Amino acid sequence: MTEPTQGRSGWTLEEANRYERARALVSAVIAAYSSRIGKASREDAAILRNQQRTYVLERGQLGVHDRAQIQRILDDYPPLLRRVREGEQ
Repeated sequence: MTEPTQGRSGWTLEEANRYERARALVSAVIAAYSSRIGKASREDAAILRNQQRTYVLERGQLGVHDRAQIQRILDDYPPLLRRVREGEQ
């Protein structure tokens, strides 16, 4: 087995791919909230925007070297995304 090669930027291709997948999942959660906000009452929309803000901040702080955070997103966000889309979150 060969060692993963690091790019000029200091991370491996696998790390970059995992980061991109995690970032895409967070973005999908944000988009799911946006969809619900557009259909919600004013009061519910305010609550949903508040919940959405958490994920917007998380996405902005996520870095390619945040291995534990990336793994948590990859593990936990697919079911979270389903719940948000179904209106359960």
